Amino acid sequence: MIAGGQVTGGDGSAGAELYVPASGTFEFAGEMTTDRHSHTATPLPDDTVLITGGYSVWSWPNPQPTSSAEVYKPR
Repeated sequence: MIAGGQVTGGDGSAGAELYVPASGTFEFAGEMTTDRHSHTATPLPDDTVLITGGYSVWSWPNPQPTSSAEVYKPR
């Protein structure tokens, strides 16, 4: 799974993709509730992912952290 990331300009992305081994490609898997980059993603036993922290808007030179968390359930 790839969730979020930093887009051109430094802001975060809410998109998520899952790797499909059979085709060797990534497929869109929905979006998180918050745009994020530089966050943590922890897989949980029920196949959900705990997404915490990171940044949603990059404001140089003092980026503001995202002080939230969400449990992401891939489609």
